[in-house]
Amino acid sequence: MNRKLYLYGVVNATEDKSFGPIGMSTDGPPNEILLKTFEGLGVVFTDKDLGDEDEIPATRKNLINHQKVIEAVMVDHTILPFSFGTAVDTEQQIVDVINERRDEFVSTIEKIDGKVELSLKIMWEKMDAVFANILEENIQVRAKKDYLAANNIQDQNEKIELGRLVEEALVEKKEDMIDIVIDKLQPLALDMKVQKNITEAMFANVAFFVSKSEEAQFDQAVNELSEHELLKDNTIFKYVGPIAPFNFI
Repeated sequence: MNRKLYLYGVVNATEDKSFGPIGMSTDGPPNEILLKTFEGLGVVFTDKDLGDEDEIPATRKNLINHQKVIEAVMVDHTILPFSFGTAVDTEQQIVDVINERRDEFVSTIEKIDGKVELSLKIMWEKMDAVFANILEENIQVRAKKDYLAANNIQDQNEKIELGRLVEEALVEKKEDMIDIVIDKLQPLALDMKVQKNITEAMFANVAFFVSKSEEAQFDQAVNELSEHELLKDNTIFKYVGPIAPFNFI
């Protein structure tokens, strides 16, 4: 049997407690989530049987459960979250981590106290419509396409050049779109991180660090964005939060 103490995060706390059986489980009942305190700091963890595994697999189910546990703790505590997969063998190792990094933990918890991360991803629903719009709006792309069609040109280099023009126009269009998003939301955030788009259709992938007192106003601003003239059609909004501020610690 390969048992580990799987760690979720560090909180300010003076009393031990149980959050109940809400931890990840591949079979049987969910694991009990515990809070163990060490002189003003508490570590949220679970006693996990890994079976024959050396570590907990980063499956979608386990990743989601890891986040759900952290969100449950966030109801009553400001939690400094550990990355998925953080585990130790003994409780003494937890004590050692707390003692070695106490000042760092205290200062970081103070930094994120009363604040949350809000994540916004926006993507086009139908790329055909986007490319049609580029053809309509971009003079260079339209002229090149018309020239190739009118002269029945099949030269591969010419087609590559057309593709390059379309790609440049798409990049420019994405920049224009995300500028709209940032101009609207950045004033309401303490910090933000523009992250890499993960699909061709995505043009906004931004994490915002927001005070809880501004969360309702931020939500309203996102709703207003969804009605913006250039964003209300052919777009999908994925707005997630509040979550622990992984991107700002």
